Amino acid sequence: MVVLAATACSSGDGADRAIGSATTTTRPTATTATSTPVPTAPTVPAGTKDCGITGALSGWPTTTISPPGAYACLVDALAAGTPAQMRAIVAGDHPSGRQTADGYDVPARRVTTWLVVGVREVRETVDLTDDGGTATTRTCTGLTEAAVGSPPEATGCS
Repeated sequence: MVVLAATACSSGDGADRAIGSATTTTRPTATTATSTPVPTAPTVPAGTKDCGITGALSGWPTTTISPPGAYACLVDALAAGTPAQMRAIVAGDHPSGRQTADGYDVPARRVTTWLVVGVREVRETVDLTDDGGTATTRTCTGLTEAAVGSPPEATGCS
């Protein structure tokens, strides 16, 4: 994450400003902060449709839900048995130690990856490592209908 700090006399547009008989130029100064690496999803296997990623933290803290129909590709693939993969990133229960550019604390990530491998067969990997947990994978037979803005939940898992 890069945080920018401007020197005095800046109007915010980066333009030179005359003060008395002197001219000053505003130049941003970069400050870095440490961050936790983003959990990675498995590479989309060859011949598998990429249904994309929904990221509740990409608009944190104001826009945290997925648009209607965001999971349609995955649900349709599961019904048809078409190989497909999708990933959802949601807020975890713990702080991440990261902040947005405007100073909001960002929670840890919970990353779920679904890989449809056949009709009514989906492998669900839930990665809680950024939230202080572990990663687990299970094979399931279905997905609940997702409420608007929420990822589906796997059902019939072993």
